[in-house]
Amino acid sequence: MHSTYNHPEYELEINPQLKTTLFCLTVRPELLYASAFPTLVETLTKKVLNIFSCECFNPHGNAFKKEVVNTETGHLFEHILLEFLCDEKLKYGYRQVEYNGMTQWNWKEEKPGVYNICIDVSSNEYEILTQALSKTLDVINGLIDDRHLAVKNKQISPIKEHLNL
Repeated sequence: MHSTYNHPEYELEINPQLKTTLFCLTVRPELLYASAFPTLVETLTKKVLNIFSCECFNPHGNAFKKEVVNTETGHLFEHILLEFLCDEKLKYGYRQVEYNGMTQWNWKEEKPGVYNICIDVSSNEYEILTQALSKTLDVINGLIDDRHLAVKNKQISPIKEHLNL
């Protein structure tokens, strides 16, 4: 069942398929990159415990711990969701759990901020997906709240100067 989650800073469309779930995440231009979030590493360390030990396939071959500070927000969303999917499935008694995902974007054909994410979580894992997605959105929303506070306190600029559109 296709659904949409709306937030003032982003929109998330969720489209479960038989063997995968497709997400379309659209963020505001100032949130294109994970570097927009001043509490990123601290928040991930506290709330997404194993995220820095996950595998990450990227053009530079960087571990996610290094990649995270320079990655796109859609890619960040993918990794947070993958970690919470694994956590949730382990609660069901599975001993080994693995999910895979891929984030793509083409800002020449779509507007900047549109990320297309495919995660190999099937439609029969609805409960696991629902719980993991809720936790993922809590983390993303917390990062956005922390960013708003930093902008309000003039600790960071509201628009990142390094936007390469």
